[in-house]
Amino acid sequence: MPLDWIPKLLDVVSDQIKLCILLTLNCGFGAGEIGQLLKGEYNSATGRIIHKRCKTQKSKNTPTVCYKLWEETKELLDKEIARCQQYPKKPDSAPFLLINRNGSRLWYEVFKDGRVSKNDTISRNFNRLVARLQASDPNVPEVSYYQLRKTSATLIYNEPKYRIYNELWLAHSPRSVADRHYNAVEDTILDDCIAWLHSQYFGFPATSDSKNVKTEKG
Repeated sequence: MPLDWIPKLLDVVSDQIKLCILLTLNCGFGAGEIGQLLKGEYNSATGRIIHKRCKTQKSKNTPTVCYKLWEETKELLDKEIARCQQYPKKPDSAPFLLINRNGSRLWYEVFKDGRVSKNDTISRNFNRLVARLQASDPNVPEVSYYQLRKTSATLIYNEPKYRIYNELWLAHSPRSVADRHYNAVEDTILDDCIAWLHSQYFGFPATSDSKNVKTEKG
């Protein structure tokens, strides 16, 4: 996705869509990951999310990754969590960090009788937004929500200093001895990489006041 288009996009979206975009750029979460974030995975005091990728969660090799949130991401996430507490309560959405205004899940995929029933509020709202922007500005590129994750991943991979962290940031299973080594170290290993990533979108690195602090889930 063109980098110069992202700040323009963030300026015109609602807080909920903006939060989802930032979570993807900051942490590499796709729509499904955001919709399946659990309440216990976010620590507001430390501004960190500790998460194991849902798509490969059953694999013992999939790393549990600690992401330091940018200030912009944390601020919007805390506001949205407060809003979610006022939404109707539904049993199937109770464990999840973020929900729709009607109390339903942002994302789900159910297999029943050989068929797949899927709901993806995040991607659907993003696609509607892009279509609306394209209707008024022909220069708006044709983009999908998934490209946000790929954009940050490509930035990391193309930066020699941080390339070694690319697979960990993506929460992929380690492919080499080096990958396994980095997956086993302290929670703060990605902090510098994530701060640098912030500078690619906003022109200045994110600050971190929690270096060398071991994070606890909760």
